[in-house]
Amino acid sequence: MRPLAPLPDRSLPADFLVARLHGRLPALAVDWTEWDLAASTVPWQLRGPAAALAAQAGAAGVGRFCRQEALWVYRRASLGLRRCLAPVFLWLALPELAATFRLRLAGLAPATGSRLLDPDLTGLLAQPGEPAAMLARLDRYLAGLAPGLGGLAAAFGREGGRGAERRLADLWWQLMASRAGQPLVASWLDRLAGVLVHTRQRADPADGGVAEAAGLAAITVWLRRQRSEGSGVGFLLHYLWTLFRYRHNLGLILAAAAVAPERVGALLLR
Repeated sequence: MRPLAPLPDRSLPADFLVARLHGRLPALAVDWTEWDLAASTVPWQLRGPAAALAAQAGAAGVGRFCRQEALWVYRRASLGLRRCLAPVFLWLALPELAATFRLRLAGLAPATGSRLLDPDLTGLLAQPGEPAAMLARLDRYLAGLAPGLGGLAAAFGREGGRGAERRLADLWWQLMASRAGQPLVASWLDRLAGVLVHTRQRADPADGGVAEAAGLAAITVWLRRQRSEGSGVGFLLHYLWTLFRYRHNLGLILAAAAVAPERVGALLLR
């Protein structure tokens, strides 16, 4: 399962897990087309635990809620479902991994790493020392996952921190692709990569993310049609994607709505 955390199997049967998540889904059910974009109103438009977290800690609180919820799904999924959904969990862990990596390259001590990830990996990032030593340790770890993975130290030597960050993202996507054996998950990953590559390489810089938001919204529509897929993978994938949209949208609103609410509205993932 590496680089995901090797947690004990305390799983629920797939149909029971889906039923439990059906019960949790209303707390995430937001009509983003009707949302009041004033950041001060966010806690009063939410339901469940996220409302209190948003009121207490803003975007950080919402992010913490979504991370905890994804971890709950991971812990309750069977080992087989964890393997099927490994690319999704890896993708959800990537922003926190990248932020920790950036702090270490800057010589700063990171916070605790993602609990979705292998403690051996997060431990390497937490060890004190120079960036070059950390990158060498990470290269050895990655080389143990699959042949050809690594090259962080070399990228850092050629291009500095930005080059190392790009290399880490490329390696992470390679890991995600290598674990996308379940057809529905593989199709989701293809669609996601297609949206991100197309919009980030070809879009007009003045677009500011609007085309990407539209592409991701199309994935939402597609995933809604997969919810009734028999193995439970379709519903779990949809649920985890809903967590991503929830965190993205509320983070955007809380961070920027007071500045330019009309711009935020165009970037929400409907």
